[in-house]
Amino acid sequence: MPNFSFPCFPRRRHHRVPARPTPTTASFPLFTRFPVELQLAIWAFAAASEPQPEVCLLWPQNAVASRRRPYIPSLPLLVDTAWPAVAHVCRAAREAAFASGVVQLRYSPTARCAVPYRRFIPAIDTLYTTRLQTFEMLCFLMQPEQDQLARDLRHLAVEMSGMRFDGRIALFIQRKASCLRTLSVVFPGTVDIQSPHVEFALPERRCVLRDVSDSALDRCMLIGGDPRPPPEIPLVSFRKYLVKQRERMDHFAHVHLSGSNETDGMARSAQGDYFSGLEIKAQTFVEYSRDKDGREQWVEVCRDRLLPRGDLRVWPPRVPLGGRKNPEEYRVLDDDRGWHLREPAPYDPID
Repeated sequence: MPNFSFPCFPRRRHHRVPARPTPTTASFPLFTRFPVELQLAIWAFAAASEPQPEVCLLWPQNAVASRRRPYIPSLPLLVDTAWPAVAHVCRAAREAAFASGVVQLRYSPTARCAVPYRRFIPAIDTLYTTRLQTFEMLCFLMQPEQDQLARDLRHLAVEMSGMRFDGRIALFIQRKASCLRTLSVVFPGTVDIQSPHVEFALPERRCVLRDVSDSALDRCMLIGGDPRPPPEIPLVSFRKYLVKQRERMDHFAHVHLSGSNETDGMARSAQGDYFSGLEIKAQTFVEYSRDKDGREQWVEVCRDRLLPRGDLRVWPPRVPLGGRKNPEEYRVLDDDRGWHLREPAPYDPID
């Protein structure tokens, strides 16, 4: 039988064919060979990503601290942001992102460090008002100096109990914010039964607004002021509540705004006096946290921050106009942390 064996030669290392590199392994090792200036420019470019929609929380929270002077929120309007992904790569990338000026930082007493922020962008961000702030903030936005802000505003969110000013909201949309796209009614949480008059304290950390799911819109019910009503008191689901709110705003527009010629924009229909282009939806605040098993998730936070009513009512701190800190250097919302846990006191406005 013929022998088909071949002689074996010793394999040299330089004859070894390397494995085909992947795009990641082919590009990243060469990055450290780039000039330092080019590396810093790449990190800075990576940090300048498209801004994500955030929610703007107004401060001071006590908007009716003075009856002789109009409410003026802390300006400029700012929003908390997440750390950019490039800040988690390495120390050089983080320092390059900070040095580029793309990432802006301010000190937070709650976090005990500097946290990122940016200015409010009316085209993508949501402006949120509590019940105490709704009427006063609408008066502020109705001023001629704020016409540009009101005209550029696309998303407005109001605390559920603040919807008692629905007529004022309709007037503001018709006169100043005709291009408004969404009006969000913010609920404290997706619990089964709750009162439409309940108020809650703002989250203390960075938060976002999340839409209430379709199942929760039908499952969650609203009642009157009594937390335990008798069976004859009807319950209204979140979905029906939103339908009634639209009917109330449409009725207000039909009765009070029918003679106006201002029909431009998307919120108010040009064919009639109804807000056909405005989306009214239900949302709630969520915060990013970890559970006991270390799993990361977004959880509802305001359902445990309900405010007492009646004689046990507590009020946010009063902040004079001359005693405010620079919001671009200091997170002023941290000064209000825990105010809802203080002892109740009678309301005493500043003259």
